[in-house]
Amino acid sequence: MRSIESRVPRFFDILDDESRTLRRLEACFISTAESFGFREIRTAAVEVRDRYLAATRVHPSRIFEVHRPKEGSRFVLQADLAMGMSRFVADLPSPTPLKLAQVSSVFRDRQLDVPGWRRQFDHAVLGTWGLPSPHADAEILTTAHEMLAQVPGVDVAFIQFANAHVFARLAPDLAQEIRFSGKDIEGLLAGTSLTTRDRELVTALFRRGRMPLAEFRASIAPVEDARVREEAAALLATAAETAEALPGLPMYVNLADLHGTGHYSGVTYQMFLTAPGRAEPFSMIDGGRIDHLCRAFNSRDVPAACLGISLTVLANLCPAEPPQRKVILLVECPAGTAGPADCGSADAAADSGSADTAPGAGPQRSVAGDIRSALRDHGVQSSVMRLPRRKWSAVFKSEFYAGHGFVLVEGDRITVRHPDADERQAIQELLSSHQSGTWVLKV
Repeated sequence: MRSIESRVPRFFDILDDESRTLRRLEACFISTAESFGFREIRTAAVEVRDRYLAATRVHPSRIFEVHRPKEGSRFVLQADLAMGMSRFVADLPSPTPLKLAQVSSVFRDRQLDVPGWRRQFDHAVLGTWGLPSPHADAEILTTAHEMLAQVPGVDVAFIQFANAHVFARLAPDLAQEIRFSGKDIEGLLAGTSLTTRDRELVTALFRRGRMPLAEFRASIAPVEDARVREEAAALLATAAETAEALPGLPMYVNLADLHGTGHYSGVTYQMFLTAPGRAEPFSMIDGGRIDHLCRAFNSRDVPAACLGISLTVLANLCPAEPPQRKVILLVECPAGTAGPADCGSADAAADSGSADTAPGAGPQRSVAGDIRSALRDHGVQSSVMRLPRRKWSAVFKSEFYAGHGFVLVEGDRITVRHPDADERQAIQELLSSHQSGTWVLKV
């Protein structure tokens, strides 16, 4: 099973199937990051509220708060790992170049109309601090690409670059106004100091949307405004470094992509993926320059870049793993015994072979222990449950044990149940080959 929504809307209890996939993705992410020289870090799950909110343009209503009434203190739950990592770097006695990787739970309040969105999810972030070169961005993207290449069913289709500061350099908050106001781009640019010719060129590039890297390079060349040229040059330098590191992977530019205007300080990038059941490439991995974040915490300029991957979203894109062979050993409680002292600690007792104090419990413990050892020798996971026989049907019907096999231990007789006939026969043959004098297999 994967997950079940809790009583708190959009918070989920994660079960074994999804948890197993998340562990595998986290191990893949960290090992790949370390192979590129990134150091693992786990920043605090809470931050000082006022300091955190002063460093972000995210509205406070979208961030979860934690109160400590005894101290009168207020904190916020981690909503952005790059923020916590930048706070860590900003608080160091002296700046030093760092390459950091982190996986942790993140808490964000978002629109409920986003499919599959959760308020708590596992997030992975790669980041560099103190490295202004576009090579740092290219290495972040290369590391993420290497990690994704190891994820079954998911492929990177292309990388898209953008730079909202092409517009932010022309007028304060222009990028956000273009993004949120719904006004026509041509009318908004008319209020800037761009020449008529440059305004026409930039408008055309914006309306064109996504275009191949070579086409953007040619189309931006006639623009004369120094501010636009500088921001375009930063974008092109990052894209060129990335294209050299990932030859053959398509690279695009989209000036109409203005996501993250309240977070990023320059060039941004998104990795578009393909996955089973998704008709078109989609973006769920993004990053960019965050040169301003450390300064927001302590007024120290530290050039930085980051990229985030939602491992929770990625886990739900991965194809289901082959089911593991799992068996429940249901051991009947001896007649007249149903208390915790008689039916508890079943797994430990079965492993140790210790005898129960109740009459007849010792032989059944021995049978369960022998069966469990035989199953374990063949790679079959098993769990012992001692229950009165009248409660067995509830276990058979439970969705938690769908697909499980059952070995029913009644005295010295055992019976195998399994929804798959072939698997039932395989377990029967396995137990027959290991049968000892302690039990009789009933077919």
